[in-house]
Amino acid sequence: MEFALLMVALLIGNQQVFGSLIEPNLSGSKIGISPFVLLLTVMLFSQVWGIAGAIIGAPMIIIVRLILDENKKTQPIAMMMANDVEEE
Repeated sequence: MEFALLMVALLIGNQQVFGSLIEPNLSGSKIGISPFVLLLTVMLFSQVWGIAGAIIGAPMIIIVRLILDENKKTQPIAMMMANDVEEE
């Protein structure tokens, strides 16, 4: 019984670490969004819309960043959301 509880605790801990730290860092570097912004967006969307919000959170923030990047007035906001900032 103790071994089973230990295994469940390890699996839950592993999932939490991977889902909260490692996955946003990997996803953020691939799509050009700051891991902090990505994690914050997924958390916010999941609080508002539950599982569906967690699923659509990352694509929505990518779309928002692309839209903000197109307008000269909103480019500073898009740059704040970026993973790596390059000055032109």
